[in-house]
Amino acid sequence: MMKKYIAVAAASLIGLAGVATAAEAVSQNSRPAKQGHMHKHGQKMHQKGELPRDLQELNLSNKQKAQIQKIMEANRPQQADKRPTVDAAKRAEFQQKMQQRRAAEQALITGKNFDQAAARRLVNERQAEFEQHAAERKQRMVDMEVKRLKERHDIFQVLTAKQQKQLLENQQKRQQERADRKAQRSQQSQPNMQGEPRPDMPPMPQN
Repeated sequence: MMKKYIAVAAASLIGLAGVATAAEAVSQNSRPAKQGHMHKHGQKMHQKGELPRDLQELNLSNKQKAQIQKIMEANRPQQADKRPTVDAAKRAEFQQKMQQRRAAEQALITGKNFDQAAARRLVNERQAEFEQHAAERKQRMVDMEVKRLKERHDIFQVLTAKQQKQLLENQQKRQQERADRKAQRSQQSQPNMQGEPRPDMPPMPQN
């Protein structure tokens, strides 16, 4: 009876660790890559076939528009790229590995003497898997960012020298406008140190 109770308690403890491990591994493998966001970083979201606002302002020729559309279409993430799938073999391998890990954890918990070396190996193996998943995800993000920069470079080369200058000036102007708005919001949110009412506050009623 006591052995059965210990086994149930151990299974409960293992369940907590196992669920966390499984959730992490599965989420890293099946989480959709945020390619859409990275692909349009620094640009307004636009419909398929529509040029971004900063390019619409450059009086592009039809030939330039067609070239840019071709570049953008080539860099548009495909549906298959957005959500990586885990095949049946990998899923079965993952499930088997989780079962082995739970069995090893249960043996550590229920054993008469705690095997610290075995526990350390088990934890190190799990940590190595976490680090591998994190490294793979980081590499995907780096690849997407490089792809985005390459796309912007290719589009910039389609423009004439005059259009390139106008594009850079427009971008600099918008950056300054955003900085000014941010500074204004920050100033409005600060308390008035002199105790004077802010311009946007109604006057206090007089007694």
